[in-house]
Amino acid sequence: MPSNAMRLSAAAVTIALTIGGAYIASGLRYVVPEANASTTDTENVSGYQINIHDTRSDQGKLLIMAFEHQEAFDALDYKAASGYLEIPADAVPLRVDFPDLTEGYYAFFVLHDENGDYELNFEGELPSEGYAVSGTNEAYGEPVFEYSAIAPGTHDLSVRYWLP
Repeated sequence: MPSNAMRLSAAAVTIALTIGGAYIASGLRYVVPEANASTTDTENVSGYQINIHDTRSDQGKLLIMAFEHQEAFDALDYKAASGYLEIPADAVPLRVDFPDLTEGYYAFFVLHDENGDYELNFEGELPSEGYAVSGTNEAYGEPVFEYSAIAPGTHDLSVRYWLP
């Protein structure tokens, strides 16, 4: 049976390890690679800066849409988007800016349109092209506008592919 001195020593060591571990962990940061392209070539001081990661190829285009209203978001209606940008796809991180969108919350949707038909294509129930959605949506669920709407600032979106 441990003595009181042993118990106190163990408690002190546990506290020291916890505090030391928290101190070390507070200095660790996940560094997202800096995007290498911008539509503006300037530092974004207002609005949205969207960094797009994990595009699997340079085939096709990336369609980036900013939605202010749920109906347009649900339909992925790029004609009703508050912001729309079309750029060549690239397999390296890319940056796009929406400096005019400074008020309110917007939901962003990025489509890697590999075949150029301006549609998110499906093979059965699964998307056959990659996409990314802003916010806190479930990984395997359908994107929800209220979970996708984000405040102005810098945001990182990773393109997801369901099929090879």
